[in-house]
Amino acid sequence: RIAGSRYDTEAKDIADPHLLGQPRDAATCESCHGNRPHKATPVGLKLNDHTDRLACQTCHVPEFARGGVATKTLWDWSTAGQLKDGKPFSVIGFTRSDGKELETYLSTKGTFEWAENVAPHYAWFDGSVDYTNDTTPIDPSAPVEINPLHGASDDPESRIWPFKRMEGRQAYDTERMVLLHSQVYGPETDTAFWTNFDWSKSLQAASDYLGTDYSGKFDFVDTQMYWPITHMVAPADDALKCDACHSRGGRMANLAGVY
Repeated sequence: RIAGSRYDTEAKDIADPHLLGQPRDAATCESCHGNRPHKATPVGLKLNDHTDRLACQTCHVPEFARGGVATKTLWDWSTAGQLKDGKPFSVIGFTRSDGKELETYLSTKGTFEWAENVAPHYAWFDGSVDYTNDTTPIDPSAPVEINPLHGASDDPESRIWPFKRMEGRQAYDTERMVLLHSQVYGPETDTAFWTNFDWSKSLQAASDYLGTDYSGKFDFVDTQMYWPITHMVAPADDALKCDACHSRGGRMANLAGVY
């Protein structure tokens, strides 16, 4: 009996196993497994020493998009709108390991990239994020983080977590330096991008509908969005081994506060 309809985004859960028989909004790994889940062997005890710094998922989800089911890793809206003979088209450019073919371009949505068996992006995480919205100033000289993560190595509330880092490219106002909304479909077909394929009309229509300011000048900026990973826990024998992280060029090589 699992509490809640989804997993909690709480970065740490330091209580003993406490799920059964107690009300709870959502479950964590620790709800059932506790903070000392490994057997009392020399290796198990050393692994248990890591739970104050690592999320369970960091070792137990070594890769995601396993089993022949690819994940989309990039979505570039800036290339959308191309037509052939005046009509939208698609391109099949990726074949999954199970043989299914996937689109890498759609006139309606732009360019995609796919991957399988993806090693996560790792970051310190205290369970909270900020969100970039249509009033948040952005710097287009660098990728814009859609949901910047909170957390640090010197914060006892933080743990190292695995994330899917979704790469994107989307429209922004080049004078106001904020991200823009777009109208992609709807009854007003003259301005809906999926029927007119005109970014200028689509962006202006969305701005008019929402009552937001828009300079009328736009471009596209690289974006990144972080999705914490909890699904696709691997069998215990496939969990990360010590040298996956404790080695030169290991998985934690670029994470602040580790080495």
